Amino acid sequence: YNDTGARMQTLTEENRRREEEKYQEELKALQSEINPHFLLNTINTIRFMADIAKFDSIRDMAANLMSILDCVLRNRSRRYTLADEVRLLDAYIQIMEVRYGNSFAVNKDFTPDSLSCRLPKLLLQPLVENAIFHGLDGREDGVIQLTGRVEEGVLHICVRDNGAGMTDQQARACLAGPKKETGHSIGLWNVQRRLKLQYGEQYGLAVESGLEQGTCVRVTLPAQMDEK
Repeated sequence: YNDTGARMQTLTEENRRREEEKYQEELKALQSEINPHFLLNTINTIRFMADIAKFDSIRDMAANLMSILDCVLRNRSRRYTLADEVRLLDAYIQIMEVRYGNSFAVNKDFTPDSLSCRLPKLLLQPLVENAIFHGLDGREDGVIQLTGRVEEGVLHICVRDNGAGMTDQQARACLAGPKKETGHSIGLWNVQRRLKLQYGEQYGLAVESGLEQGTCVRVTLPAQMDEK
């Protein structure tokens, strides 16, 4: 009886702590949305000026950036699916292709049922950004492979690159929390923390890598289908 009471108290405390952390994350997200109209209007002005000056690449980059910010800052719909995330990711990839001179390719293979699954916003963008900035940095034949499937009620997503790779210690450090000397771990750790707060400890990220063998970041979360 005492053991059961102690376990119940522990579970209650864990649930309270998780709800408090979720509240703090939501508060930070709301604070980051302050005055989005000014930012969007400014970028739209840049796009308009670039169009007049016939700077097509700048115009397209501004348009893609507007698409990303419009999703992040304005769209508060709870019906955000993997298909929406892929469209946002396409805009981001086009910006990076201009910056890096089309030095890498991105292949996507998502099953139809995976594209209907709901998920948090900006789940894949930090993973692809990490692959471009750190995995493929300096390479002219970089390839990023994105896959998604649903198995037994779980959504599995993989972001794989053919870049420089990491040691086992570096791979573990990516999910251990932000550190000054490993700035690239911040994005992965942030996604990991968000997933575990929202879905529980059994879900999240796993990093597989080896030096000169590329890196694969695997994502697992509940397959919650969007039923419109």
